Amino acid sequence: DDFKLYIDGVLETNYGGSTSPTTSSNLLSGEDAYLGSSTLSSELILDEFRIWNTARTPEEIQSAMNYQLEGNESNLTAYYNFDERVGDTVVDITGNGNDGTIEGDVTRLNFLGDTLSFDGVGDTISVATELNTSNYTKALWFKAPSSPTGNFISTQTTGHYFWFAEGNKIGAAHAGTTTSGTTGLLSVNDFNDNQWH
Repeated sequence: DDFKLYIDGVLETNYGGSTSPTTSSNLLSGEDAYLGSSTLSSELILDEFRIWNTARTPEEIQSAMNYQLEGNESNLTAYYNFDERVGDTVVDITGNGNDGTIEGDVTRLNFLGDTLSFDGVGDTISVATELNTSNYTKALWFKAPSSPTGNFISTQTTGHYFWFAEGNKIGAAHAGTTTSGTTGLLSVNDFNDNQWH
């Protein structure tokens, strides 16, 4: 099955293998799941994080990427727009109850509504709800003012994560796409340009 990385709505790289993803893949699960990171080497800004329980087409990705969602869209499992403005809870707008808890000194900024800045020093959002699906799409906006390295969305126990690699490339990993375990993709281009992607 295909495992693809799109950036700015354009296919950046992909893996096409003969082994399907694991059937019960915990995309967010317990204490090992987080948005942002306590180990990033420098600031990273995130907004509009969405999880769909289906593999979305390029047309579907492009049609929704520049707009905030209502939260009731078909196949939308979790959606965080980070617009709470106050408090330490990040609400799952879908109403499915996958709320997150802010830990550390996360800074609220403005992009599509509000957005969150993680400085890599103890800043995370933890999500304690399991999201199990064999097909999925994860989408978000990110902005790297400098050159961070480290994971920024992760479920370590099942091998699902995005990360900034040395050399300023974006990586994505999914457990179960190969017989040997986790498969990783690495972007062709660099994305430490202080622009939204």
